[in-house]
Amino acid sequence: MRRVWTCLLLLAMAVSLTVPAGAAASGLPFLDVEASSWFYPYVRDLYLQNKVNGVDETHFNPNGTVSLGEALKMILLAAGYPEQKAVDSHWASGYLSCAKARGLMPPGTFPTLDSTISRLQIAQLAVKALDLDRTGGGDPFDDTDDPAALAAYDNGIFTGVEEGNRLLFKPEGTVTRAEMSAVTWRAAQKQSEGKAGTAQTEIPQKKTGTYIQIDGREVYVSDKIPKNPYDPSLFQYNENGYLTYNSGDYTCAVGVDVSRYQGEIDWERVRDSGVDFAILRLGYRGYGSEGRLALDSSFSQNIQAAQAAGLEVTAADDKFRSLRFSVKDTGIGIRKEDIPRLFQKGFTGYNGRIDKKASGLGLYLCKNICDKLGHKISIDSEEGEGTEVSITVSKEKVHTSDLTKM
Repeated sequence: MRRVWTCLLLLAMAVSLTVPAGAAASGLPFLDVEASSWFYPYVRDLYLQNKVNGVDETHFNPNGTVSLGEALKMILLAAGYPEQKAVDSHWASGYLSCAKARGLMPPGTFPTLDSTISRLQIAQLAVKALDLDRTGGGDPFDDTDDPAALAAYDNGIFTGVEEGNRLLFKPEGTVTRAEMSAVTWRAAQKQSEGKAGTAQTEIPQKKTGTYIQIDGREVYVSDKIPKNPYDPSLFQYNENGYLTYNSGDYTCAVGVDVSRYQGEIDWERVRDSGVDFAILRLGYRGYGSEGRLALDSSFSQNIQAAQAAGLEVTAADDKFRSLRFSVKDTGIGIRKEDIPRLFQKGFTGYNGRIDKKASGLGLYLCKNICDKLGHKISIDSEEGEGTEVSITVSKEKVHTSDLTKM
């Protein structure tokens, strides 16, 4: 009997030397994942499903930063894709190939599969892999309104970070391995519920044909789409470093597109750098319920200086067909019953009869001139508050030279 107890004691000692105490308590082989850790249930389930591993046999490294390769594997497996065999020397190369073939890669540049990946990029990857859409309304985050972040929040993949009274997504931040385990587990739950779209267990055969690279992923170009007639060999950089295209059918010119956001411009230096013409923003439509049109504050200065430098000038108007100029005062105003007759020849109105200096010709002539030029003039007034006169200039009727003095 004593020999039996001795043998059992030796066996217990042997087990205690091969299984870490913390790992034994948590049911996992990782020393740094305690059963009391908030992320323990996620790591345990994913580990048992072979969807996550440690950095070595006894460490999970929960505070470590997730790499692109790790994120690809965990999200694709959670979305129902099969394990991918490596296609080159990196263990995650198969997952990268799968993501590119399915158009799942998030925007951005990743030098290697070991590069870090941001929280927003992980959300974009998950939303694409799971084919998720928004299910709620509003913008819960104070620091982003990206559609992928909002869809990931609506579907319970990401919950955000509370700081005081603010809920933050931290789109540019990184994700720890512990956080990634929670994200992956939630994604797997979403997939198993059958609410995550149509992720397939088999990757379809790649179509034969033309592919182009967009945001790090291959995009198939249908043969049914008409091809442009340009000869790729005729695209060349000129002596100033600008890409040009010259052939018997086309002559290339170099231009710049500017507005007030470019600040003060040295137009002679622009000309000397090889620029032939300038597209100047004439105006824009404002925000709000009125959406009123406004003149770009740098337009007059830019058009005069660009023309003085010898550049050909074209006015860009942000796709509207006319521009409205208004002048408003805070004077005595005009009676409502007089407004419809203001542009009639000889009409002076109530104010004109009191003043006795009005001829009734000024507004009549303005209206006639605007009509001949193809423009519109209107007057809005409130008696006792003031008057606003507006001229709406038609784009088709204006040449850039006419705007120089405006």
